[in-house]
Amino acid sequence: MRYNENDGDEINGKVVITSDVDENPIFEISCVVVGDLDVETLRANYDLIVIGAVHAEKLDVAGNFSCHGECSCEEIAIQGACFINGNLNAESGFIGDSLTANEICAESLEVKGTILCLNMECNDEVACDKNVLIAEGLTGSGSLSSNMIMCGEYSLLDDTSTILIADNIETEGMPKTDKLVDSKDNEIEDIKEKARTLTTQKFANELERFVDKNEKYRREYDAFRKLVLVENITIFPSIKTYVDIIDTVNKKFQIIAFTKLFGKVKARFESFDYEDVNHSKMTGISQKEFAKMLYVLTYREQCFNSEIRELILDTLYTYAGVDVDAFQKKSHSIAIKEKNEIVDEKSFKVGDEIYVTNGVWKDISGTVQQVDENKKALYIYVDLFGKETPVELAFSECELYHESQKKTVKRIQKDNTPLFKIGDEVYVVSGVWKDTAGVVLRVDENKRVVTVNVDLFGRETPVDIAFSEISKL
Repeated sequence: MRYNENDGDEINGKVVITSDVDENPIFEISCVVVGDLDVETLRANYDLIVIGAVHAEKLDVAGNFSCHGECSCEEIAIQGACFINGNLNAESGFIGDSLTANEICAESLEVKGTILCLNMECNDEVACDKNVLIAEGLTGSGSLSSNMIMCGEYSLLDDTSTILIADNIETEGMPKTDKLVDSKDNEIEDIKEKARTLTTQKFANELERFVDKNEKYRREYDAFRKLVLVENITIFPSIKTYVDIIDTVNKKFQIIAFTKLFGKVKARFESFDYEDVNHSKMTGISQKEFAKMLYVLTYREQCFNSEIRELILDTLYTYAGVDVDAFQKKSHSIAIKEKNEIVDEKSFKVGDEIYVTNGVWKDISGTVQQVDENKKALYIYVDLFGKETPVELAFSECELYHESQKKTVKRIQKDNTPLFKIGDEVYVVSGVWKDTAGVVLRVDENKRVVTVNVDLFGRETPVDIAFSEISKL
C-alpha cells in the first residue's frame, strides 16, 4: 500500500503516520512513522523516520533513514545517511552516506561514509569508503576494509594490520590486544628515520619514491630540491635567493626538517651578517618576485636580523625606483594589514550571506544567524529532514557570497540548466543515480528537482533528482 500526506497528520511541518501499515508499505513522502514495523518489504521515496523497531526482509530508502529502535533486515539499501538508535542486523546492503548505530552485526555491507558504533561484528565482508570508529571492540570471522579503522579497546579479526587500538584496556573475557600502528603511519615513520640517517642523495631518491605514492608531501620534496642547490654555498648568494631560502627553512615540514641538509642550510643562511648583504646587489627580479619578497620580509619579520631586513627593504625600494620613505610607509602598512588578515583568517557578521566550500555541508549557502568569534564558528539554517535546522560551521569552511558571485551563479543556471516537464525522458549525468535514465513524473520549480522513476532492485522506484544532475534525452 502507498502512503502519502493524506494518511497522516502534519505536526511541526512533518507528516506523522500513527496508523498500522500493511506488509509492503511504500511511503511516497518524507514522514515519521510511529510504532514498530514488522514487514516484508519497506520502501520510502524520501527521508524516513521510524519511532520504533524495524524488522523487514528488504528495506529500501531513497533518502536518509532514522530508526529509534532495533533494525533487522536481510537486505538494506539506504541512499542517504543511516542513523539507528539501537542495534543493526543486516545480511547484505548498501549505505550511501554515514552509518551510526549502537551495535552493528553485518554479513556483507558497503558504506560510502563514516561508520560510528559501539561494537561491530563482521561475518563476511564490510567495506567503508571513509573511516570506521568503534568505541569498544571489533569481532567476527570476516574482514573490514576502510581508509582508517580505530577501535577503543580490542579487535579480534584475523587481519588486524591496519587497525588502530586507541586504548589497551583489558576487558573481562577479552584478550588484551597490543597497540597497532596503521600501515600509512608506518610509512611516515620509515621515511622520517631515513631522513635522519641517509645521505642527501640517497634520501632524495627515497623521498621521490615516497612522494609518488603520497602526493600531499610534494611541497616537501620541492623544498628539499631547493635546499640541495644551495647545500655547499659558502658566500652570500643573491638577495632574492637569500630571502627565498630563509622563507623555506622557517616553514613547517613533517619530513625534511629531520635531515642534516635542512639543519646545515638553515644554520648557514642564518649566519650571514650585515656586511655580507651590504655587498650584494639586486638584479633581475620581476614585479611578482618583488611582491613576494616584500611579503616574506613582512610576514616572517621575526626570522630576519633586523639590520639585514631593513637593508634588504631599502635595496628593494631603490631597485624599484621609488621614493624610499614614502613607499616604505605605504607598503609597510599594506603588508602589515595583509599579515593581520592572514593571522585572523576570516571574519563574518550576522546577516552575511555565505556558501560552504568544504566539510559535511559543502556547496550549501545561507544567511549567518549567529557568530562565535572565540570558536571561530558561525551558525546558519539548513533544510534537514524537511525542517529548518541550525548548524555550526567553522570559519575555514565558509566564504562570503558576494553579489558578483550570486549574479554569476544565477546566470549559469539560467543559461545552462534546462527546464523539464512531466513526461520528459531524461538521463542522469551526475550524483547518486548517475548513468540511469527515466521519465519525469513531477517537477518542483521551487526546489529545482524532478521526480523520476529509476530501476532499483529490478523495480521502478520514484526518486527526486536535482535539475543540475539531469539532461534531456
